[in-house]
Amino acid sequence: MAVDPGTRSPGKLYLIYSVDGLTHRSGLNYIDGVDIEDISTARTDATAFAAVFKGVLPTTASITGWGVAPVGMSVGYEEPFSPVIAGTHATSGPAMHSRTGTMSGNGVATTVAGAKGKTRLVFVGSNAFPPVPGLKKITNATDASLVALANYLHTNLRMFADFYGQHAEPKTYITVQFNAKLQRTQGD
Repeated sequence: MAVDPGTRSPGKLYLIYSVDGLTHRSGLNYIDGVDIEDISTARTDATAFAAVFKGVLPTTASITGWGVAPVGMSVGYEEPFSPVIAGTHATSGPAMHSRTGTMSGNGVATTVAGAKGKTRLVFVGSNAFPPVPGLKKITNATDASLVALANYLHTNLRMFADFYGQHAEPKTYITVQFNAKLQRTQGD
């Protein structure tokens, strides 16, 4: 039986961005022991994360700000980016409010018998990753922006943590789907 390591993620860093006129938040859990009240370092984390994250967002998207939230809170300290950061991924087909991509990861236990969890980064990609009937996964190796994001998550030892606050290893693919809530509220 896996043993609870007794550690937890202290909270998350999230980016605030708009795609096709709708505002979204996508975030990463911090590793156990990271001081989420150190705003100067969090600002550096946010800037580095945005520099990579813009690659999976369509050119119609813009990252307008960032924030840090403790566990259990959806919003905490927030700050705008000035200037805003534009998405850079090429687009194909019509804009879709509900098209999402998810990069998942599995926590790496700190001991042989240690418990480990899962984590994920969900983003609204609109038409950056157009739907292909029957395709539910896109292999990271097929898209340079996904390779860059996976490499960033793999090497960043402050973020992309599981429930226990342990660093997670990203999978070699993203899952793509339509978000039912967004479809009900925003269409397509």
